[in-house]
Amino acid sequence: MPRPPSLTDQMRDVLRACGKTQYEIAKNTGIAEATISRFMRKKRGLSPKAWDSLGKYLGLELTESHWVLTEDEKMQESLKKSTENLMSTKVKKRSKKST
Repeated sequence: MPRPPSLTDQMRDVLRACGKTQYEIAKNTGIAEATISRFMRKKRGLSPKAWDSLGKYLGLELTESHWVLTEDEKMQESLKKSTENLMSTKVKKRSKKST
């Protein structure tokens, strides 16, 4: 059975899927663009404050071992569609590897 993705990997997936540039994310969260870039390239982690800022910006809430969508309906729909597309792509890739 495959191991579920870590919270860090889940956040990277959501950031890729949200349709915002690293600049836009940085500008709206107060996190340095270089910090976001290094996080996305797996060169560094994020501070608890940065996690909180990203969660609020993306409309996510941390519950146990995964992120769930919260208030902003437009962002929720966009993230939901992007995440579904991302997950179906990952499933297709895994299926190809299995065959």
